[in-house]
Amino acid sequence: MAVSLQPSKQRNHQTIPITIPKRHQSIRSPIYQNPYPSLLHTIHIANLLSENQASKCLSLAKEYARMTGCWSVRDSERHVTYSTADFPVEDCNTLQSYLNQIDFEKNTFELVGELFDIDTDHLSFLDLFCARYAGAGKGPDLNVVMDRLNPHRDGSLISFTIVLSPPKDYEGGGTEFDALKDVGDMYCEVENVLSNGVIRVRSAGEGVLHSGKIKHGVHTVTSGERITLTGFIDVDECCMRQGVLGHACREWGRMDNAKRRLVRQNLKNGCQTVGEDVIMPPRKGWVLSSPKYLGTGGQKRGRCHLEGFVPAFSSVDRRGSDDFQNQRNLEVEDILLRDILLPRNERMERSMDVLDFQDIPFEDVTIL
Repeated sequence: MAVSLQPSKQRNHQTIPITIPKRHQSIRSPIYQNPYPSLLHTIHIANLLSENQASKCLSLAKEYARMTGCWSVRDSERHVTYSTADFPVEDCNTLQSYLNQIDFEKNTFELVGELFDIDTDHLSFLDLFCARYAGAGKGPDLNVVMDRLNPHRDGSLISFTIVLSPPKDYEGGGTEFDALKDVGDMYCEVENVLSNGVIRVRSAGEGVLHSGKIKHGVHTVTSGERITLTGFIDVDECCMRQGVLGHACREWGRMDNAKRRLVRQNLKNGCQTVGEDVIMPPRKGWVLSSPKYLGTGGQKRGRCHLEGFVPAFSSVDRRGSDDFQNQRNLEVEDILLRDILLPRNERMERSMDVLDFQDIPFEDVTIL
């Protein structure tokens, strides 16, 4: 599996692109015949803010958090499944005003548009928030409300995380990608950003920009405080192929069900969990012997009738195993990234967004 890690020039931005490996072995996607890689297969590291701008944002964010206490508890209303200790930027007038002053939205959307070939008028913020990750070890005031974030996929097609804290303020952290965990450390010496599936920025203001549909999480902050500015960018439906996301979600759901079925089967087997280890019984299966449900010996048996010891299903073991789950989920992710963005010549322009009332002869219009 080859991973591209070569600096590239995007107009006024120097970026480091990291292209995740091909997971589905077909040359083209099965339904829409799109090749690997698509633009969405590439994760980009870029300076979205200067160090001075990041420092100013950090100061404003800390002051707002000090006054409101918003970093002392996780917000489970806005981020229900994967809650974070954060606040939306729109709630902090000083930070919102400063970002407007430096044209943050305009500059970010221009870069996203260049990297992923999307017109900026088809981009909008689904969410923009400041989060705090802290580990123990540097001062008594660092309450460990959140030191990591489990692997997940975002609701947005495009996401980014800018680190506002200088690297000296914390240890650990970084954005962790499942798709990069098995590529080894052979790229660590290039810009020193990728190690064991974790991408770590080198300075305040630098950010990781990627498709939100690539499974990712936040690696554990072991000490200090890591403050981030995170954005979820919505892409207009006219740019996306209908049904692709729904199909991927169904496949991921099937894997979740397969894992749950394995758990149920293990419980019926009488498995015991000791720490992280699962202790299996001598024979995998269970005994069906209740006459309440099986009936008496004189009753007619169907061809699917089972009685006595019933062996566990090997297919349940296979589909519920971590290796199978990881491979299948990454294959589905690969196909989604190939197919979800429409080529420019297939995108429907929203010609009726703004109706020009000047050309309407109102004397001929009847309002009911």
